[in-house]
Amino acid sequence: MKKLSDKSAMALAIKEAQKGIGFVSPNPPVGCVILNKNREFLSSGFYSHYGAIHAEMMALNKIKDKKQLEKAHLFVTLEPCFHFGQNPPCVDHLIKYSWASLTYGVADPNPKTNKKSIKKLKSKGFKLKKSIYFKESLHRLYEAFALNMKKNQTFFALKIASSLDGVVAFNHGESQWITGLKARNLAHQLRSGFSAILIGVNTFLQDNPRLNCRIKSKKSIQNKVIILDPFGYSFSLIERSHLARVRSIKDIYIVSQKKPKKPHKFQHIYSKKSPFDLKALGKTLYNNNIPSVLVEGGADTLTQFLKQKIASRLYYFINPCLLGGEKALFWTEKLNIENLKSKKYLKSLEILDNGEDIFITGLIF
Repeated sequence: MKKLSDKSAMALAIKEAQKGIGFVSPNPPVGCVILNKNREFLSSGFYSHYGAIHAEMMALNKIKDKKQLEKAHLFVTLEPCFHFGQNPPCVDHLIKYSWASLTYGVADPNPKTNKKSIKKLKSKGFKLKKSIYFKESLHRLYEAFALNMKKNQTFFALKIASSLDGVVAFNHGESQWITGLKARNLAHQLRSGFSAILIGVNTFLQDNPRLNCRIKSKKSIQNKVIILDPFGYSFSLIERSHLARVRSIKDIYIVSQKKPKKPHKFQHIYSKKSPFDLKALGKTLYNNNIPSVLVEGGADTLTQFLKQKIASRLYYFINPCLLGGEKALFWTEKLNIENLKSKKYLKSLEILDNGEDIFITGLIF
């Protein structure tokens, strides 16, 4: 059997956790790896879907001979749960075994568990360690869940695809496709990790998009959709739209100052003022069981999220072409920044070569 270092074991646990992305919401994805006393691989597990057994239990259940757990080592991406939910507390099951060490990636931000399992395991005499590896990857796994727990608010991320000079579309509406196929495939992968996709009404009217995840392995994921539509232009069109063809009409939310005059099947969120109060919207969406939202445009919508400082992460696909400004729309054209001290910048920056495009992501500050 193959021996694994702490670093390799946590890397594998993260890969296990990533298998659950898109399937476990509103809960977080979790991965677990167990090594025997000689640090040889025994089993792994992940939280596969909402309501399923937890990652630790999946990994334990794969081990038929429990004698192999004598002085074994466990690695888990998130602190084991302390509270009763759809499953009993994992921590109570873990203390039944004589672990040589238990390593966790992130303390659970849920106040029902937060550091309680850590304290309990330490009080029982177990050697407990927080992983020193892959801090950025672990943060990415739980950044949305952490914000949900701390602020009772939806996590918003912005997704932009533009030319090198920042053009997202022409004035006459043409925008498909500025970026290449590999970028579009990654964009679908991103969609699979969010509860909903948000657009402005102009994007809806011009593009009539589907906004679904078109990855074969994740066809079962049905993102909800939110449209910011101050004057209700989409009310009479939504049932015949592409959005309604690929998902239930009940999974489409329209945010508007107007109230529908006719009976409707879509979800309506009333807001008095425009531009909308996006922080208040984040509270409302979270209360509607939408913990994470990917904002896909257009330019006015993206600008409002930046102005109101409510977006947490940016995903930016840049194609190294120039489209010019005379007949173009720039995604930051209405973002008025007066001086360099007020500039927006990204933290924990990641830059990747993505086929014919460049992919940039980071936390927005």
